[in-house]
Amino acid sequence: TSLGRNAMRMSVQASITSDMRMEGNVTVKTSDENAYDMKDSYHSYETEDELINDIEQDLDIEIDEYATKGMDEYSAAAEETYTFFKELDATSDVIYVNPFLDRFHSKDSFQSLEREYPIDFPYAYALTYMFTLPIPEGYEVEQLPENKNFMFEPLGSSVRCIFAVRGNSLQMVFNYSQNKMFCEAVHYEDIRTYWQYLAEMYDSVVV
Repeated sequence: TSLGRNAMRMSVQASITSDMRMEGNVTVKTSDENAYDMKDSYHSYETEDELINDIEQDLDIEIDEYATKGMDEYSAAAEETYTFFKELDATSDVIYVNPFLDRFHSKDSFQSLEREYPIDFPYAYALTYMFTLPIPEGYEVEQLPENKNFMFEPLGSSVRCIFAVRGNSLQMVFNYSQNKMFCEAVHYEDIRTYWQYLAEMYDSVVV
């Protein structure tokens, strides 16, 4: 149903160090079903260190400080925050930055070429990802990925990804929403194409 305001909001405030590493702060806020999933995942680990280790491996980062809110409460909200370090692909003249610290759609989904049965999703939801990075002194943005704005009716879905330089700061906002939980098999090939399109967006690089 659409009774809940299922949502996840991830904010990354990053900077580039003199030794060409990206460091920053991450805040992830969830509500309703997304909050339940976050709490369920959190409590599936025996220790918090095991959870942190998995996040580090999944995102290819190092986590320095990690904290949570609402994980042990009966509520419709949960939050995690952490500081991170990540190695960059860089030379003395050029720095390559992928603003996506996390990937929310996998290339490994919908691998079968055909499907005879309808596709069920657990719930409708909205996702917002924000990334901010001050441009290092002596550098300027040479190339930005293409902005995206696309709708996919079979899932009641839309995606919008905007890259911009404002002042001396690189900013990116990514919004994804999915309002339907059921899709007929006749749309399966289109869903596979859409998912591949989404997954490829996470390879975007700023030069």
